[in-house]
Amino acid sequence: MNKDHEGSGFYLSPDNKDLFKRFKQQKMLFWKFNLGLYDLSSADKTYLPILSKGRPGPPEIIGGHDPTNYYAMGVKQNPTSKNIILPINLGKLYYLHGYEQHKNILLDIIDYVFPENGQIVQTDAPERIEVILQEYRKNTAPMNHQKQSYGLILHLVNLTGFSGNTYFKALPVYQTNFKIKTDFKPSKIFSLNTNTTIPFRWENGFISFKVNKIEEFEGIVINR
Repeated sequence: MNKDHEGSGFYLSPDNKDLFKRFKQQKMLFWKFNLGLYDLSSADKTYLPILSKGRPGPPEIIGGHDPTNYYAMGVKQNPTSKNIILPINLGKLYYLHGYEQHKNILLDIIDYVFPENGQIVQTDAPERIEVILQEYRKNTAPMNHQKQSYGLILHLVNLTGFSGNTYFKALPVYQTNFKIKTDFKPSKIFSLNTNTTIPFRWENGFISFKVNKIEEFEGIVINR
């Protein structure tokens, strides 16, 4: 085992298309930085075979990338859950290079362990709108002791003005639809920015509504 193995020049193979659904035609994924070589023989399942460095050079001699018999993902199946180990530097790679496929590895794994994930928030908002859904409680003494949340807050951050290490004025986004899974029928939905009530529909455990305009940010409160 080598937890500090330098992975530059190595590749991962998202060969299991039942799990890695975002890699329908891609067979190899480049790597840099740390790529731990772990003994995963005690795992119930292993994924993402690690391929060795290939031969550099002109097209007529490049190649290689043979299996190393190490894997970048191990799964331990418990009665009601799965534990997953990823001895890889996904976050650093995606932060520095922004290659979408490194992000897609994590998204596919989240879908694998939590298939209902994609149903919690459904929206046609562009990808430059950051969406965060959280439960909330009022910050008052009586409320601090109750176990049930007061409702949900949908945070919407407009990143269209973000450029590397600086910010510009964001472009407004109009007429954005949301469908959110809830275990309650809301008594009221309103905008924190404008303090206006938002019409909604509640059906089969989902609420549906439209946000007319998102400028730099918006907060949508969904009260029980």
